[in-house]
Amino acid sequence: MRQFFFAHRLIFNDLRLAHVSHYLRNMNAATKTTKTSEVNMRDALATIIAPVLKLTGFRFSKEYRWGATPWKAFVYRHVNVIAANLKAGL
Repeated sequence: MRQFFFAHRLIFNDLRLAHVSHYLRNMNAATKTTKTSEVNMRDALATIIAPVLKLTGFRFSKEYRWGATPWKAFVYRHVNVIAANLKAGL
């Protein structure tokens, strides 16, 4: 039984490494083919939102990057929250 456990663990680790390398390969391919219009739209929305952030003192927290709620994940996907915070000076 012990040998089965170790063999199972080795197979599982190999599958996990294969999955991670496949994910990284796809992620690199996706970043190379990102449309500039998507990036520009995120930056444009950050520029539009920055004055509002400056007036209200609101700051996009790390929870937006983490996608803590569906709303925060949606906002992070469509707005460059890091650039918005930097442009607002917060």
